[in-house]
Amino acid sequence: CGELMLKENPEDLNSKDISVAILRLPAISPIPAADPLFLIQGGPGGSSIDMATQLHSFFADVRKNRDLIFVDQRGTGKSNPLRCEQLTEADLLLPEAEQKDKYLQIIKNCAEKYNASAAFYTTVHAVQDLDAVRSALGYQKINLWGGSYGTRVALEYARRYPQQTRAII
Repeated sequence: CGELMLKENPEDLNSKDISVAILRLPAISPIPAADPLFLIQGGPGGSSIDMATQLHSFFADVRKNRDLIFVDQRGTGKSNPLRCEQLTEADLLLPEAEQKDKYLQIIKNCAEKYNASAAFYTTVHAVQDLDAVRSALGYQKINLWGGSYGTRVALEYARRYPQQTRAII
């Protein structure tokens, strides 16, 4: 486990630093293949690291020869999460119309809270982060496995970084 510090706005060196969380499950082979498998959570908004506890056993054969890499995309999991208030248990006892009004206010407050930085929590930035992780870990090429929304991230990564992409699933 570890983290990579990146700029929230990659084009502004004065932008605040954010942490991108990484989980690396090393290959079992003493001489692993040079190209790991990056596993990308769907959602959007899910934690790839949390997903690792459920999925890693399905990739036991892959892990024999390849590292498995899980990266929480910015704004999710342990990567500078963007968290919004939720309805409380007491709120759920309110009449449906009042619940709806309260929920809409929560959404508006959350949108205002993250308005200034929301543009930096998109697929484009998630893909840039994945490539920064690839580079920081010293991999030349990677394989990508995506579930649900993670398939879009994998496709966008392959489109933007074809020389660093070996395969996508």
